[in-house]
Amino acid sequence: MKKIFWLLAFVAVIIGIIIIKNNEPNMITEGNNKSIIKIGALLPLSGNMAHTGENVRKAIMHAVNQFNKNPDNIFNYKLIIEDDQMQSAKTVMALRKLISYDGISAVLSLYSQAGKAIQPIVTTEKIIHLSTMYSNTADGIHTFNNLVTIGELAPATLGFINKNKFKNIALLFLNNISAQEILDSITPTLKEVNILFKEYRFNPGERDFNIMVTKLKNAGHDLVVLYGFMPELALAYKVMKQQDIQLSVLGYDTFEVGNFDVSLFDGYFELGVPVNNQAWIESLKLDSSYIADYMYDSINIIMQTYERAGKNLERVPRADEFREVLYEIREYEGITGKSILEDSGQFRSKVHLKKVENGKVIEIRQE
Repeated sequence: MKKIFWLLAFVAVIIGIIIIKNNEPNMITEGNNKSIIKIGALLPLSGNMAHTGENVRKAIMHAVNQFNKNPDNIFNYKLIIEDDQMQSAKTVMALRKLISYDGISAVLSLYSQAGKAIQPIVTTEKIIHLSTMYSNTADGIHTFNNLVTIGELAPATLGFINKNKFKNIALLFLNNISAQEILDSITPTLKEVNILFKEYRFNPGERDFNIMVTKLKNAGHDLVVLYGFMPELALAYKVMKQQDIQLSVLGYDTFEVGNFDVSLFDGYFELGVPVNNQAWIESLKLDSSYIADYMYDSINIIMQTYERAGKNLERVPRADEFREVLYEIREYEGITGKSILEDSGQFRSKVHLKKVENGKVIEIRQE
């Protein structure tokens, strides 16, 4: 009797594990015999960047669910999400788990810190890596980058400064790798053309911008270039309005927002994706489309490429087979507009200039 009892107990545990595994919220379940391609995603679902990670999570899960509804697909796609808190050590541990335990074929990473940390691993393990980072560490072999990079943002920023003849710039930037790389690409040119500038830095989670904004106000600037993430950007901009700072402000693709009152930011300029995704934001109940739109496009790029690569195969395509088809497609149009894959592994797209007017984000025609 004891043996039967323990055998039944063991079977019950196994069944329980299977039930739990099949009902994990980060997974997509299948109801047919198609081969499964597993895609990992490394997101900050806790910590200072949890709000961004949650928006991305909603976007990419929606993308996979919608894609799996197509009966003509060759494969089913399973999304496995790991929380890395945007800490490099946790990013690496999460990726190793995704590879060794979950058997992923491809992975999405968010921001430069994560992308750079896992690049050597995806190269060694020969899996596809679509990163989303301002710094371009794409190698065109295993790591590809789908985000406007410093190579596009810096010239657009300098063009805006020159066109409007600004002479004294405040650079209000977050303390992180991407911010420093953008600054390093902008400031040498500002020095060359004798444009005055001063850097003001803030940390993730910063809440009190009063002293910093007071210093900025008294420095005689005529433009503020603002880089960071929500909610810090909204807090900084709100304090600038409270102190009645009558300056032009230029930012980077962060004000396609849901729960922030856009009308508070009238006059704000922005460089980033085209203005065509408000309905998409509302349908997914996102707080902001920032980065979520690029990640949404990235996972669709992965799934579309696997479908095309798998047409003549009776198995999941290898990384080299995926890569060959990815370069055949080259051009992709999604939420973020049209992007073209270069041999370097970078998806290039046009940087659009926008402005908040009367509570709406509008696109400004650039000559």
